[in-house]
Amino acid sequence: ELAPLTTEQKMARYHLKRDRAEIIVEAADIFIRIARAVGAEVIQAPIIGVRDGIIVSFLQKRGLS
Repeated sequence: ELAPLTTEQKMARYHLKRDRAEIIVEAADIFIRIARAVGAEVIQAPIIGVRDGIIVSFLQKRGLS
């Protein structure tokens, strides 16, 4: 579904930033290949990224969150 779209179309239709829209098809292909190689039926993605997780952890340890 994403592959035939231009970067601009992906940005508009899916509200993606340019850097994400430019690589999403290739990134999805990598995830699919890895999932098939290891026999995974599900891929889970965290709600927050590593950077955000570090900040949350930092704040929690100091009782600020």
